[in-house]
Amino acid sequence: MNKLPSRQDLIVSRYLTQAKYHFSVQEKRIIYRVLQAAQAELNGKKLKGNLYEENLFGSKELTYNISDFFPEDVAVNRKSFKQSIIELAEKIIEVEDGGSWRVYHYLDSAFYDDKTRKVNLTINKDIWKAFLNFTKGFNIIDLDVAMRFDSVYTMRLYEELRNNIVPITYSIEWLRERFLLQDKYAAYKDFKKRIIQHAVDDINAISDIIVTFKENKAKKGKAIESLTFEVVKKPDWESPSDIQRKVAKRTNNASILIDKDVRGNLKMRWGFQDSEIIKNSPLIKEFTETFGIEKTLEKMDYIKEELLKRGVRNAKGYLIASFKKELEQRKEKFEQPNTIVENLASAIKSRTIK
Repeated sequence: MNKLPSRQDLIVSRYLTQAKYHFSVQEKRIIYRVLQAAQAELNGKKLKGNLYEENLFGSKELTYNISDFFPEDVAVNRKSFKQSIIELAEKIIEVEDGGSWRVYHYLDSAFYDDKTRKVNLTINKDIWKAFLNFTKGFNIIDLDVAMRFDSVYTMRLYEELRNNIVPITYSIEWLRERFLLQDKYAAYKDFKKRIIQHAVDDINAISDIIVTFKENKAKKGKAIESLTFEVVKKPDWESPSDIQRKVAKRTNNASILIDKDVRGNLKMRWGFQDSEIIKNSPLIKEFTETFGIEKTLEKMDYIKEELLKRGVRNAKGYLIASFKKELEQRKEKFEQPNTIVENLASAIKSRTIK
């Protein structure tokens, strides 16, 4: 099953963006992928590489590579992913419409096959309909960008702001309520610093828009009552995926040929730069093809733990040297003549001659 495309606009119903819920970043990434599948169905298409079925109860069954739920260059963490699936299955979404309200469970069930590294998600038909409910309008986000954010509040603010061409004002109370932060960061200065400013800084650094905001005081008193956000599109902006593809093309796809999980581990845990991965890509690729992805990742984790115990400074150099040594030992082992077989063949041959 091929890697799903990330570089595309994703339509997010305001039925969902204005709902009350709290997710982890990984849970939001799962939801984004389900929204992507729902949008494809709306367009009368099925995602390439994504197995999609409808069961007897009308629920949707979607099959993914586990790596589809992680952004580029981020190593897959199966343990944390499993925990995210469990927590998502236990959560509900509450949607209000005037005096009416509905609650939904996001997942009916999930199954992960460790051999194929694929995960199957069963989505209830009602939540699927909610994903495609555009009666309150919709927002359009860049899926590639949204998948890269490291804060769920950044994701939600990006969903709200990305398509606003005129200033928009939200009350502090409304923001707290939508983010389910009524009982956290009671002081406005903390709410501003940890939630709003962090989200705005991330959006400005990663996405295709520049966000600024103005504080509005209450008519009576000095308390900040609301925030007015202004959005400007970045000129000549290129997405992280587009930039990565250009770099890969210039370097003959050297680093892209390396498995994503291995590449992510090298960057995130070992501190390798792209240039260092490209330089050592023939060796790394040979090692992963010889010993397999799982064994390579296990080997890297084992070496890392040993180096931490020993206090070795040049960890990257030690890892590369370890790869070289193990490959050389393997080659020597298979290049050595099998003396037992040769002696037996010689003995048989001598008996035959006699």
